[in-house]
Amino acid sequence: MSTVQLEGERAHHLVFDSFNVEIIIKVLKLSVFSHFFAIFVPLTIRGQGYPWFSTPTVYGMIYAGLVCFFHLASHLLTIATSPKPYLLQPGFVDWQDQIVLITGGASGLGGLLAETLAMRGVRVVVLDVRKGEWEGEVGVHNISWYQCDVSKKAEVDACAKRIREEIGDPTMLVNNAGVVQGKKILDLSEEEVNETIGVNLAAQFWILKAFLPKMIEKGTGHVMTVASVMGLVGSARMTDYCATKAAVIQLHESLKFELKSQYKTPSIHTSLLLPSFIHTPLFSTAQLPRSRFFRFFAPELEPHEVVKKMIGILSVEASQTGMWPSYVKVVPWIRWVKGVREVAQWFSGADHAMDNFVRAPRKVVTPAEDEDEKRD
Repeated sequence: MSTVQLEGERAHHLVFDSFNVEIIIKVLKLSVFSHFFAIFVPLTIRGQGYPWFSTPTVYGMIYAGLVCFFHLASHLLTIATSPKPYLLQPGFVDWQDQIVLITGGASGLGGLLAETLAMRGVRVVVLDVRKGEWEGEVGVHNISWYQCDVSKKAEVDACAKRIREEIGDPTMLVNNAGVVQGKKILDLSEEEVNETIGVNLAAQFWILKAFLPKMIEKGTGHVMTVASVMGLVGSARMTDYCATKAAVIQLHESLKFELKSQYKTPSIHTSLLLPSFIHTPLFSTAQLPRSRFFRFFAPELEPHEVVKKMIGILSVEASQTGMWPSYVKVVPWIRWVKGVREVAQWFSGADHAMDNFVRAPRKVVTPAEDEDEKRD
């Protein structure tokens, strides 16, 4: 059968629903826009008997030259802007020596990242107000959970002391914790605004202040900031969320240059993630356009795809920026073009995505409840 009917939804096509512009872009990158492919174009034309300076051969050489030029320019630009320049390619980390701290790692994207790394034998530390459902999972013994409201500096400092004594100093920080209220600005209570600012923004300061000193002392480490494309654009019912994500992007930018110029630690890498909509519990009740046309050009991101990309970034000894799907890379440019920004906003349906949003309740596990679970 080519279609499957999901309860409460229209029928989905197993082939066309998974086919989107990302697949086309990937194929083009590996073929037409690959410098290895381009180099053989003029050689193939020459092999067909055309003289070196014939029109087809010359066009082939121009095409190959342009493709190679853009690849070289991109590589040189990466070298020039990297805190720790490399000539050919950066090295890879030894995962056995890493201790990865993940905020908001009990569920969603952070939870999947924690489980995936743990199954690979990596030591993982999770800071969250609730406990993850890792019992029975392979590699769960590599995950250490510390109950912590990362928006509160005192709790972060207390957990940091315990982590250093019981496990050691984290070598990688993944600032992933986030909340969204999904309300119009006049409907937001003072507590909700403070919570969004505390979890999405202030928490990153407290995590950095608690764990960055040891990284600076050792001169190595990796800080990954999980932001959002919504930090580049705004939309209705997300004023608090968008504002904090925009601030987080600038925190990342400032930290990158501060580590290089002030602390003289170019080997502490800083990576920024700017994903679009990820199919996680955080936005499970958000509603995006369901037409095949929209999903072809703006596909939803699956958590396992993003986690794979996150691990790929953490595996490399270099600072990187992840922008997914591909259309996110265009957002910084179109946001300033009059008219185009408005059309893109309408096309995305962003201003109505949160109209029926219902926030999932946060289950906080008390120390007493945790002890009861262990005894059971």
